[in-house]
Amino acid sequence: MLHPNTAAILVMGLGCENNHIAEFKKVLGDYDEERVKFIAVQESGDEISEVLDLVEELVD
Repeated sequence: MLHPNTAAILVMGLGCENNHIAEFKKVLGDYDEERVKFIAVQESGDEISEVLDLVEELVD
C-alpha cells in the first residue's frame, strides 16, 4: 500500500473470477498483513460474519 490515503484494504473475491486471491497475492508482492486482509466468499462458511471480523481487525 503505497497510496497515502489508504489505511487498510479488504480484498474480497467471489471465488469464480479469473483473478483468484492466491494469484493476486503472488503479483502483489510484500504487503503488511495487519493492514491488508483477504476473503474468498465461496470458501467461507459465513462470509458476512467473517467480513465483519476482518473489518474490525483492520479498524483496530
